[in-house]
Amino acid sequence: MLFCHIDSKVKGLKHPDLRKEKKLTGLPSLAFLDDKGVVLLKVPFQQRTIPGLRKSAARAGEYLRLRAAVAKGDAKARPLFLRMQMQERQLDLPTAQKLRKGLEGKPELLAELDLLLLHLSISTRLREAGQKKRAELGPEFWKMWTQGPKPGLAVGRGYWYAVLEWAERERKVEVFAQALQAFRDSLAVTDPGATWVPNLLRRYEVKLAELRKD
Repeated sequence: MLFCHIDSKVKGLKHPDLRKEKKLTGLPSLAFLDDKGVVLLKVPFQQRTIPGLRKSAARAGEYLRLRAAVAKGDAKARPLFLRMQMQERQLDLPTAQKLRKGLEGKPELLAELDLLLLHLSISTRLREAGQKKRAELGPEFWKMWTQGPKPGLAVGRGYWYAVLEWAERERKVEVFAQALQAFRDSLAVTDPGATWVPNLLRRYEVKLAELRKD
C-alpha cells in the first residue's frame, strides 16, 4: 500500500513527527515499511527510478523473507540478514558485534560482515569525535589504510575527511596526495555520477597544490 506523508507544521495533522520517528532525514524521503510501520529499507536518491524502485521492492521482499527465517531459527539466514541490516545502517556497533559473534557461513560472507563491522566502527568513532575533532583520528585511520585492517572503498566520506584534514594540518604532502587519490576512488564507488563530487575534489586539488608550493 502506498502512503504519502506531507511534512507540515500545520497543527492537527496526523503523524506530525513521522519523518523523525522513522529516522528519514532527507527531503523527500522514500522507504519501504512493513505492515507494522517498521522501516525495512530506505531508497537512495539515485535509485528513485522505475527500475530502481523495482530493485528496492525486491530487496524489501528479501528482507522480510530473511527476517522471518531468522525468527524461525534458520542458522543459514542469520549472516545474510545481519549483512542486510548493516548495509541498511540499522544497528549500532555493540548490537552488530553481538550478532556477529559465533556466526558460521561461507568465508567470503563472513569476511564481508567483518568489513561492514569495521566500517561501522569507523563511523561510530567519527560520530563520537565530532566534526571539529575528527582530524585527531587521521593518523590512526591512515595507518589502517596502509597497514590494516584496511577498510573498503565504500567506507564513509568522514574517514577521508579525517585523514585529509590531519595530513593538511601536519603538512604531510605525499600522504595528502595518496589519500586524495584513494578518496577519489572511494567516491566513484559510493557516489557515482554525483554532481557535487567534481567541485569537492577540485577544492582538495587546490589544497594539494598549495601544500606542494609551500
